[in-house]
Amino acid sequence: MDQWIPNEMVKVSARALNFYWAIRRVRVGPFIYGYVASYISLGSSFDEMGKQGLKNLAVWCVTLGALMITICGVKDQFVTILRLPPVVLTLILIVGVLLILVATAIGIILFLPLIIQHRSLRTFEPVMAERGDLETLHEFCEKYMGSHFATLESWRKRHEKNPGTFFMVKEFRKGRFKSQEKLVGAFTIIPVTELARELLERGDLSAVTFSPQHVASPLEPAAALYISGLVGSNFKSRGFVLSYLVSRLRTEQGLGNHLLYTRPMTTDGLRLAKRYGFYPVNPTVTDQANRIYKKDSPSGIPPSVLPSAKTGSAKANRLRFLQKSFRAAPR
Repeated sequence: MDQWIPNEMVKVSARALNFYWAIRRVRVGPFIYGYVASYISLGSSFDEMGKQGLKNLAVWCVTLGALMITICGVKDQFVTILRLPPVVLTLILIVGVLLILVATAIGIILFLPLIIQHRSLRTFEPVMAERGDLETLHEFCEKYMGSHFATLESWRKRHEKNPGTFFMVKEFRKGRFKSQEKLVGAFTIIPVTELARELLERGDLSAVTFSPQHVASPLEPAAALYISGLVGSNFKSRGFVLSYLVSRLRTEQGLGNHLLYTRPMTTDGLRLAKRYGFYPVNPTVTDQANRIYKKDSPSGIPPSVLPSAKTGSAKANRLRFLQKSFRAAPR
């Protein structure tokens, strides 16, 4: 065929417009448009057809669109054999491109929610550490904060005395085909005995020197709470660790535990302690890390978690309360 010149393109466009109005007059155009529009509708049609119907429609659109574009690619042979006017080939090309675009839109509609859903299923959860978690937790803390923690054996003895002292923050990623969990943070809240409280007041006790006799069991009221071991693998996880720690302390305050102690080891830890109202037990110490700081008010665990004939053992009640406060992670 001869090359089209701009004037010929104008003629083809005019013919296409006349063809469109001819279809409108016989009501074929509105019928086709209404059928396709209702078929790919995102409202009630989507509910009726379901995802499989949209997939089938996308396959047919791709197939027919590719066929029409292929026909236009060999238009010389078709014009020679069928004696088709150029306007028909132009319409075939337009319809083929539109069908490909419809298939692309359907693909986006079907797969975009999956991508959004996958991104939204990334959560951070606090988990109460069990005995079998202590070794991994100890390695994690030493990896990100150095080796100034108590020994693993000491941790196990504390955990045996009170299983509700070590907490992990885990990142959960639930994908379409598999789920993953990763340890990204940790913190420790130790209920202490009256002996430990007196030692903390003198500055003679730290998280490293804690022994089981300093840890209050779930069977006895705590004289105070000692906060230590705030660790995060990155900036975001440290934010979650601090958030869950504050939430946990508010819960403890509801139980009557208001007397808090901590020994910040870094300038960031000292800054956080002062921000939340902690002050040094020794008035001569000002703005110094590796010193005991406290935040005081009435303390003690209410009788609701102590032994009684109706509620059972204090240890069982205490652990049940902890499990409700911190959802157990899927194993």
